[in-house]
Amino acid sequence: MTMKIYVRERTKSQEGGRNPRFRVIATEGGELRFHAYHLRKVDIETIAKDLDAQVFYLPEREHAVKKKK
Repeated sequence: MTMKIYVRERTKSQEGGRNPRFRVIATEGGELRFHAYHLRKVDIETIAKDLDAQVFYLPEREHAVKKKK
């Protein structure tokens, strides 16, 4: 069974910023632990290549507009 890694882009990240832009949401098909909350795309793809896993990029989530009281 092929391992799957589900990731999405962070909402607070900026294009060209120095912070990692992606967050791992879930994994399937094997035991894998991440010791970082946010990862760079290169890191995710390197891990996936080494484990022969597929990476699935989830769409951005929509934000609810907060009402002022």
